Amino acid sequence: MAIVLSVVLYHFLGDDYYNEYETPMLAAKLEYFHRKDFNTAFVGTSKTLRQVDPKKFSQLANENMNAFNMGVAGLFPFRMLDYGERVSEKAGIKNMFVELAPLDIIGINYDSNPNILALNFGRFWKAFEHISYSQISNRIKLSYYVNYCKALSYKYLGIGAEKQLALILESTVYPNAEKESKIDRTFENDGFITYTQLVEMGQMPAYRLKDHNALKANPKLLESTIKTYKKTQASLSAVEDGYIKEYLEFASKISEKGIIIVFYLPPRQLDYGLAPVLNLRDRLKEKGYAVLDCSDPTEYPELYTLENSFDVSHLNKNGAALFTEALAKQYNQLNH
Repeated sequence: MAIVLSVVLYHFLGDDYYNEYETPMLAAKLEYFHRKDFNTAFVGTSKTLRQVDPKKFSQLANENMNAFNMGVAGLFPFRMLDYGERVSEKAGIKNMFVELAPLDIIGINYDSNPNILALNFGRFWKAFEHISYSQISNRIKLSYYVNYCKALSYKYLGIGAEKQLALILESTVYPNAEKESKIDRTFENDGFITYTQLVEMGQMPAYRLKDHNALKANPKLLESTIKTYKKTQASLSAVEDGYIKEYLEFASKISEKGIIIVFYLPPRQLDYGLAPVLNLRDRLKEKGYAVLDCSDPTEYPELYTLENSFDVSHLNKNGAALFTEALAKQYNQLNH
């Protein structure tokens, strides 16, 4: 009985309760974006939220564009692609820029509502197909196996049914974008705020400050990141797995709506996700999709310097400006 109840609660009611499942800031951004007159969206993780200035990009792009940064920290595929579909429902949207990001490992959050909503049997098997990719380390593969098995079991074996029933029976309370904007300046900056600004505002999470201080204490961490990129790129193997297929299916859905979709690859990928996103980049290009690629430290050395860094995987305010300029330049070259 618990299994049947789980299937009904999660599988059939998930879309109707998307805002309740997801994080407050994500839902608030969706509400704000749909209500305002933006015609372009950037969808991605913290690498988008903290590094893509939509006002600057709109000014530099050679066309009539009014962009909003829909990036949310920790928003990896598959959740990111579900989010992108809801972004695409806005009337008048013309362009969508989507970050290439590694498949979410999930970790200790395997039982969180957002992760549970995003996972189903089809995606479970796609994740397993992706995990077999030869350039993912055995340690990371084990983490994927364990966490996705936990999440699927929690969802469909009745373990989380009681919690989910309580969530659905509660009165609907949607996040208030205006209230959120008074707390977080991302709304006044069209969805964008750098880690440098968060430090200035005294709102930087402790774990990010720890990463920031670690890089300051050991700048050679950037050299290691550059070496890893070059080594990974040189030995990259081509495969079209479930992770790739999910991106391709998403791209097809967005394109069918008449929305121009462009993918982009930020610099400084975490080691576990580097080979998969580089392979994803190449497979998308093979299928004819536009990819703006700023990941190569040889082509973009300024995006790998200490003075433009916040931590080893993120840029600071100055670095974000340079990254946004590089994206806009590549985008303008696509149209000429």
